[in-house]
Amino acid sequence: LQNKTKLTVLEGDILDEPFLKRACQDMSVIIHTASIIYVIGVTHRVHHECQCE
Repeated sequence: LQNKTKLTVLEGDILDEPFLKRACQDMSVIIHTASIIYVIGVTHRVHHECQCE
């Protein structure tokens, strides 16, 4: 199974809906790290928009 697993890593803006739609096309599993907020430069406003709206 490990030899047949394809992994695609993408980086983008979690608030960019067109990007997210393209990124999710034809994917069977999505693992996102948007909830990891302890990143330099992430503000409370951005965290709130990503998690609450």
